[in-house]
Amino acid sequence: MGYPAAQIDWGVMCAKGEGTPRDPAEAYYWFVVARQSVSDPKQIATLDQLQALVSTELTPDEVFDIPPVAGKFIAPKSPALRKVMALAEYGDGASQFELAQALAEGTGLQKDSAAAFVWFSLAAKQKVKNAANAREALKISEKEKSTAQKKIKAFKPLSAPEGG
Repeated sequence: MGYPAAQIDWGVMCAKGEGTPRDPAEAYYWFVVARQSVSDPKQIATLDQLQALVSTELTPDEVFDIPPVAGKFIAPKSPALRKVMALAEYGDGASQFELAQALAEGTGLQKDSAAAFVWFSLAAKQKVKNAANAREALKISEKEKSTAQKKIKAFKPLSAPEGG
């Protein structure tokens, strides 16, 4: 199912709004994904506590809707795509464009036009060739576009790890 430690870290970052927009639903999702991969009772207890804390900010529908979706999560098998995803989060424009293409086409990842819109937009901000045109070619609803605009505005590239 991926890397539970990274999924937990990302969930905590989403819960706190560190390096990404604060998003309790996204945090809850990643805690559920990580919970499927751990077997250590201490990790399970920690994840249960994290889920409980974050769930206080969600509607009952969100709490019940997220686990089935999270159960379908599949980490990209391609090490190259995992690297692209990481570099995109660190603000690399070319990687943001490549990730957006993968999301738009459903290549190596589940197709997600709204997420592709975000990544194409971030790449376009960095003047990556064809990013703006690719973004405009996507078909997404006004609601998805509004949500995407908030994510674009709030995006802050991750900082390089210290000592790395």
